[in-house]
Amino acid sequence: MQTKMKFLLGAMAAALASNAFADSVQLYGVIDTGLTHFTGVSNGAGSAVSSSGLSSGVQSGSAIGLKGSEALPGGLTASFQVETGFCATGVSQDQVIGGNTPLQGGYCTGGGFMQRESYVGLGGSFGQILAGRLYTAAYLHEAAIDPFQRGLTGSMGNLGLAVQRSDEAIAYLTPNVSGFHGILAYQFSVNGTIPSATNSNVPRVYVVDGAYDQGPWSAGISYTHVSNIVSASAGAAANGVLALTQVYGSYALPAAKLSAMYENQKSDFSSYNPTQKFYSLGVSVPMGPSALLASWGRRDTGVANGQATQIAVGYTYAFSKTFNGYASYAHISNDSQTAFAVGDATDTFSGVNGQASSGVAVGVRYQF
Repeated sequence: MQTKMKFLLGAMAAALASNAFADSVQLYGVIDTGLTHFTGVSNGAGSAVSSSGLSSGVQSGSAIGLKGSEALPGGLTASFQVETGFCATGVSQDQVIGGNTPLQGGYCTGGGFMQRESYVGLGGSFGQILAGRLYTAAYLHEAAIDPFQRGLTGSMGNLGLAVQRSDEAIAYLTPNVSGFHGILAYQFSVNGTIPSATNSNVPRVYVVDGAYDQGPWSAGISYTHVSNIVSASAGAAANGVLALTQVYGSYALPAAKLSAMYENQKSDFSSYNPTQKFYSLGVSVPMGPSALLASWGRRDTGVANGQATQIAVGYTYAFSKTFNGYASYAHISNDSQTAFAVGDATDTFSGVNGQASSGVAVGVRYQF
């Protein structure tokens, strides 16, 4: 990993120094560290334990990247972006406790080198086309609607249904016309971002997405269709469909921003996964350089005694345009058939059926 990072930093420095292949090249990154304490986390043997430590990427994953653009003839613009995660504290908290999500390839987020996001794009008056490893539309909507922006211990990702990234993806982003815009996307291979079944056919994904953003209003609907991902029974070919529908909206009042989201996930065969639903309400209250955050969320797994509810509060303070502090607290109540646990932008945990989980974090983030 150290050799790769040295090569990456050297390549970035050379690119910035020469600026030979693009009109605009930017080196950017985030370093985020926070003191965290989680309870109700599974130890992999059916018991709930607690974990305290210094986490990397609480509000947002620690990462470094390079992006650029170049003007082409005919009013076109070529662009690229590559971004890799790194562990600002050496390890992540979900590595410390056995039986939970392992350290992602030594990079804490993204799963591997340059795996947070990597794409090349072409844009113009027609919109923009991107190809590579991309954030999913569903994830971006959760991050936009969530007062915690899918970070801190109040992250919507603790209970939400969205998959974060898509491999082998092509996306078309329409131009914004009087506030209306949309996304059409296709994914050639799921590559493990959604659990596949035994003897699976090759899964394919397509996304149809529309939104409106004008003035204080923001609203949209998104549909994700995954084929060949569900099997009727153990050992059978996976030829069923898993579909996720999102409806969301927000309204900015003079003193606060209100937001809401509804997600519905259905599969062809209930033996794989019954219909699941997720509801959330959120509010953010800006106060000069600081902001108060609060949210409520509920996951219904579609089985008896299968609901989990999260409440969360948080606070951020911007010392400057690049440096801020944060604090947050979240609590999840599990029914007897749910086992969700509080995490953050980087740490993800499993819980224990019927046992509550909580998480608290205090830290700082520097963006450059």
